[in-house]
Amino acid sequence: MAEPPFAAAIAAQDAGPDTSSDEPFNAWQQAVAPLCYAMWNETAQAHARTGRYRLAAARAFLTDSPPSDLASRLRDVRAPVLVIAGAQDAIAGKGPVVAVADLFPDGHAAVIEQCGHMPWVEQPAAFRQVLDSFLAEPESGVQV
Repeated sequence: MAEPPFAAAIAAQDAGPDTSSDEPFNAWQQAVAPLCYAMWNETAQAHARTGRYRLAAARAFLTDSPPSDLASRLRDVRAPVLVIAGAQDAIAGKGPVVAVADLFPDGHAAVIEQCGHMPWVEQPAAFRQVLDSFLAEPESGVQV
């Protein structure tokens, strides 16, 4: 059985957002926030409280499909690219996030354990280590 905050977040996710205005949309985002984190501890809760969402921006982001040639356009990128995923990401899932790295000719993926959708919040030291390693030697890849 899911912990109460996660059970309530799943119920809110299943119910979907109230898109009548920014206020109820923000309330829904706050209700589903536990799903963004591997652990719903004080750090995660404090971070979630800082979020403010704009319904218009969400509509634009969620309703527009990516260009049909996006994958081929990403393959044209000639710079090293790092994609970081949380192992317990319940929003995007780690598989799709890691797969994005394969779309780039010089793509690198790192998965941070005990981490949800926001690795810079939940595992800042591990996130910084991965990022610093990549920036120090991007052509050699990322070791996690």
